[in-house]
Amino acid sequence: MNREDPQFYNIYELPWRTDRGEHEILHGLESRLLSRNRRTGAATYMARLPAGWRTSIKADQDTVECFVLEGDITVNDRSLGSTGFAGIPQWTGPVRLSSQGGAVVYLFITPDLPLPAYTAGITISDVWNEPWQLIDMTGVRHGIMFKSLRIPDPAQGALHGGPGGFLRMTLCTPGFMEPRHEIHHNCWEEILILRGDLLMRDRGLHTGGTYLGNPAHLWHYPSASQGGCLLLIQCDAPMDVEFRDYQGGYETLCSYLQTASWLDEPEHTDWHEPVELQYSYGGTAFGMESEAPPLGASPNGAPDGRPHIVVPSASGEPTPGIERAESATG
Repeated sequence: MNREDPQFYNIYELPWRTDRGEHEILHGLESRLLSRNRRTGAATYMARLPAGWRTSIKADQDTVECFVLEGDITVNDRSLGSTGFAGIPQWTGPVRLSSQGGAVVYLFITPDLPLPAYTAGITISDVWNEPWQLIDMTGVRHGIMFKSLRIPDPAQGALHGGPGGFLRMTLCTPGFMEPRHEIHHNCWEEILILRGDLLMRDRGLHTGGTYLGNPAHLWHYPSASQGGCLLLIQCDAPMDVEFRDYQGGYETLCSYLQTASWLDEPEHTDWHEPVELQYSYGGTAFGMESEAPPLGASPNGAPDGRPHIVVPSASGEPTPGIERAESATG
């Protein structure tokens, strides 16, 4: 899926495909492409490692970051299980990789990730054992904690993350609510839901397996979580945030928190009413003409000043009232 377009879909509905060699770590593996920057080659995948899998990578083209969803993976004799993380910076190869019993992982692949990311070399972490940090970011409400995966990860003040952005496991606590509109001018971001529920007024209900992509300059939110939500967030430049009031946002979120059942498991659901996603420079995500976007720090802004959105439904067809992007995706 193209990172220049807003995205909202269910990862588990994507087909598995056998990689033909674009990234060396994926050679011969079944994978699902979640996002790609067509200009830089950066991409995010879900990959399936068979039992007994072994390979060695040169790591001379990309930085590879691996989060284990289930199973096991070994990186240079260091074994990781579920919720394990490995950051393998470019130019640290050869790196030996294997899986004894098989695994399913998220792979974040970034060519030429800017320094000072991983200046200490390969990073291995049992993420479940790392401490939570309360978010300290200008304007952000309470109720959010995180663990840094990509390091170093500056995490105070108006900008968060290093020159290449951050990768974090983030927790929205039960009852979290943000009724305002939110925008990042400086970066693209993607969100992969691991578990829980998160209603976003302009997209739908996020649950385990939901993918959300927000290009720079796109207004998004408001949102709320009844039972809490655990997710991975990646951005590609230091993250800023700006807020504005959203008419009806508070009332919509209150209604969700008061009516969502504790007895039913949440399911990924498109928002039932088409909503125009708006950019900061005046365009909407319906393909309407707008001014050319300002030059931002992120390489994942809307192309040619023509913002648009791809929101596939469970059938793979566009949500009614929302047009597909004119440019190719994926």
